[in-house]
Amino acid sequence: MIHFYDKLFVYGTLMSTFNNSKSIRLKIQNRKIGKAYIIGYMYEINGYPGAIFDPINGSKILGEIYHLHDIKKTFEWLDFYEEASLECNPKYYYQRILVPVFYQDKIINAWMYQYVKPTKGLRRIHSGDYLDYISN
Repeated sequence: MIHFYDKLFVYGTLMSTFNNSKSIRLKIQNRKIGKAYIIGYMYEINGYPGAIFDPINGSKILGEIYHLHDIKKTFEWLDFYEEASLECNPKYYYQRILVPVFYQDKIINAWMYQYVKPTKGLRRIHSGDYLDYISN
C-alpha cells in the first residue's frame, strides 16, 4: 500500500541548508539520505518554490531525499504546513504524491509536495535548483 512509503523528496525551504523551524524539525526527527533529483518543472511562488512532476517533458529538479522515522506523525505536521493532502483539493496549493526520485545510481519511490494551482504568470526556475535561484 502506498501510504507505507517512508521517503520524502524536498526541493525548497525544507532542505537541510535552510534554518527555518520546519526544516530543522525535519532534520531532527528524520534522516537525510542525500542529494537527489526528480524530473519536472519548478516555479517561483511568492518567496517559495512549487514543483510539478513531469517525467516526459520536464528537466531536473534538485533536492534532497529523507527517510522518515515516524511517517504518520511527520505527514500530519508536514501536510498542515504545506497546506496539502493526498487528494487534489481546490483549497490547497499542494498535493502529496509518490514519484520516482533519482539518488546516486538508484531510483527510489518517495513522496513530494506537488504544486497544483495554475502556473500561468509564474516565473519558471529553469535551473531546477532553488538554492541557486535564491542566491542570484
